[in-house]
Amino acid sequence: LNSDNKAPSVAKLEVSNITETGFTLTATGKDNVGISKYEFYIKGENGEYTLEKTIESGDTTVTYEVTGKNLQQNSCIYKLKVYDKVGNSKESSELLVELPDTTAPTVATLAVSNITENGFTLTATAEDDKGIVKYEFYLKDSDGNFNLEKTINTNENTATYEVTGKNPKQSSYEYKVKVYDAAGNSKESDVISVGIKNITEVSYYMTEAELNGAKNATGYVIMQALPYPEEIKAGYTKERLYECLKTLHEICGERPIYCAQGIRSHEDVKFVKDAGADGFILGSSLFNDYDNLEALSETISGFKKASE
Repeated sequence: LNSDNKAPSVAKLEVSNITETGFTLTATGKDNVGISKYEFYIKGENGEYTLEKTIESGDTTVTYEVTGKNLQQNSCIYKLKVYDKVGNSKESSELLVELPDTTAPTVATLAVSNITENGFTLTATAEDDKGIVKYEFYLKDSDGNFNLEKTINTNENTATYEVTGKNPKQSSYEYKVKVYDAAGNSKESDVISVGIKNITEVSYYMTEAELNGAKNATGYVIMQALPYPEEIKAGYTKERLYECLKTLHEICGERPIYCAQGIRSHEDVKFVKDAGADGFILGSSLFNDYDNLEALSETISGFKKASE
């Protein structure tokens, strides 16, 4: 008399065809004598499993079309139990069923700090509803292409890359970061520049891109001194310069902020100084005297005296 006391050797559960209201569970069972039954269990909020579906079959694979679920609000956890013909059984591992994550990370930013002659620190920040898994740091080459330089695998919302062997005081570098969630969705940051050529300009509009450029710059910042006609039409007056310079000083620290564009009189120089500029840059105001060194010297001296 032969007695079967061996449990099935395989009990495997897989999911496919996931939608907001249902999915397909595929069960696989193997036994030396043969499978007789598949039981599908769902895990409740109390952590206990409840039998949801029984399929009596001798096939090594069966499918269960699950309907009436709301995966937008709740995920599901299933496990499988397979039986052979004499009642021996084997359970599968738990299977989590949830809607595929197709949403890219919502935040990807990159900032630079601790700049020395030997390197600098890049700090990447990211946010995702399911969590971050990876940061990739890219460096722009001389042909304008971005090449992967560093990968950091972490679940943290911040990653720090200590860049060495580069001298920002002699060269300029452009970086961006690409962040990934567990599903492979990604988001890229804006490009930031690090180095001696990194001088940025800010207009009366003070766009987000301009402010990010000023924040991440390593050189001085050029602030538009006086509004253009189209900016005046948009409602900006020259008094906005006070607000612009206050904001720039807050985000740029000790880096100098110079005013340029539109300075044509000694009164303009006094105005930008009172507004908080660290200095000013002259352009067209000097053109009339470019071929007369004596007159040019007097003009420059007059503007310099006005700034004192």
